[in-house]
Amino acid sequence: MPISKARILKNAAKSLYDKNVPIIPMTVDKKATGKWAGLEDGFDWVDIERDIDGGLAKGIAINLAYTDWLDIECDSEEAETHLQSLFGGKIPPTPTWQSGRGKHRLFRKDRSKWPKGKGFAVGKLDILLGNGKGCLTTVPPSLHPEGMERYWLDGLSLDDLEPAELPENVIRQLVETSEGSVGSSRVDPKVAKLGGKMPHRNCWRWLRTLSAGIPPMVKPHTHLCGMESTSSTGQSTPNGSRIF
Repeated sequence: MPISKARILKNAAKSLYDKNVPIIPMTVDKKATGKWAGLEDGFDWVDIERDIDGGLAKGIAINLAYTDWLDIECDSEEAETHLQSLFGGKIPPTPTWQSGRGKHRLFRKDRSKWPKGKGFAVGKLDILLGNGKGCLTTVPPSLHPEGMERYWLDGLSLDDLEPAELPENVIRQLVETSEGSVGSSRVDPKVAKLGGKMPHRNCWRWLRTLSAGIPPMVKPHTHLCGMESTSSTGQSTPNGSRIF
């Protein structure tokens, strides 16, 4: 008798749970089934099992904030080529899975060598860190929103090997060429005219209307934007931004 997808998912979740990996059950649209922020050990097994057996959870995610791992995400051929070039075409064996658009790879993380935060972008690469901030990465055999199941590459699952160390030169290149936080758009040329800095997420709507030449209805709190803005008062805040 074929094993059900729920049983396969539960077996995978139990394997990670038994390794003390902090895991969070996820819905098919990549939302946690419950509050997860601050859960150093992830969900209790009784809650994970309940959400999977009940059909609410269609996947599992690792909270990278409570691991010594990071996830390098290649969602395009261009990103994969970029990553290969950083390693001279010889990426070391490390846990790797295929998602809907490309590959994810887990590597070991020395927190002192990386910036604080969820992560950052380098070209088409996304570096998911969870360094001082919660960050979930969805792992196999989780169902992708487009219908496919994520899967580990042969011999490259967390049951097969531990995440590899990143060479110092690769870390340095990634950090030095970072372009902004993960989850935000890259800086486009119009926004670059406003200072070129990556603003706080609450400022993006304002920036987009301004860069399109549409007078904004409400001006944002510029101390959240981390950028300088022209104001009627011209008063500077201690961090160098302007207030309205």
